[in-house]
Amino acid sequence: MVVLVLLGIVFAVALPKLFDASDFKKRGFFDEVQAAARYGQKLAVSTGCPVRLDIAGASYTLLRPELDCSDSNFISLTAEHPVTSGSMAGVTLTSSHPSVTFDAMGRALVGAVPSDVTVTVGTRSFQIIGETGYIQTP
Repeated sequence: MVVLVLLGIVFAVALPKLFDASDFKKRGFFDEVQAAARYGQKLAVSTGCPVRLDIAGASYTLLRPELDCSDSNFISLTAEHPVTSGSMAGVTLTSSHPSVTFDAMGRALVGAVPSDVTVTVGTRSFQIIGETGYIQTP
């Protein structure tokens, strides 16, 4: 009888946590934003054109120059890759700089200067190293 009571308590406490998908969705969104930043950096290196990561509100967008690499008018990359923009309700997405541009060398530029950028998604964060464009999680 004691075993059944203990199992009942364990199931009453543990089962709701096992079936709560919001933590998995939040982690998935964190991984998505991080993958988008990595993709943007790699795309800038491979094409030789700048790629910009914009973070506004609770969403992110990757952008590229509209006409050629020297164009200052950026447009969305929505057709080229599935992880180019997104948002998630209930998850806060913030950045130490709202716009980061990866240059042809892969550096993360804020304005025209390589700068380290911290991106926070919910309770997790990653850092983009300015001089290399390397993306690391603490």
